[in-house]
Amino acid sequence: MKRELLIHKGDSPQELYSAVKQFVNAYPKGVIVTIEPWCEPRTAKQNGTYQLWVKRISTQTGIPTDILKRMAKEKAIGYGYPVERDEDGEPILQYGYVIPKSTKDVAVEDMVILLRCLEEIGLENKVVLNDERGK
Repeated sequence: MKRELLIHKGDSPQELYSAVKQFVNAYPKGVIVTIEPWCEPRTAKQNGTYQLWVKRISTQTGIPTDILKRMAKEKAIGYGYPVERDEDGEPILQYGYVIPKSTKDVAVEDMVILLRCLEEIGLENKVVLNDERGK
């Protein structure tokens, strides 16, 4: 069973020791510790913008939304958008292609990359995304 222990920047050493001790004692054989920096999850505004832009580009180009989302994510991978990984940290492949992470599982910075790539696709197809008249 996988559990997470969130450590806040201001936690005292005593709080940290107590939390880790409880965590370790819950598993008779011990634990493996992986340290990752905290990433702020994507915002509702970013998600709303993403969905709006996908719909707008799809409507104006005829590209199905699922294909458009995949195109944007594949382009974004080249700029550092995260991919699904196995237990060893290796990218998971499907039909020879890496699987991009779902937008619900990415950080603010990752959504910035994805939105920029989606904007590029819009520009390539002469779709205005930031113009209120385009709604």
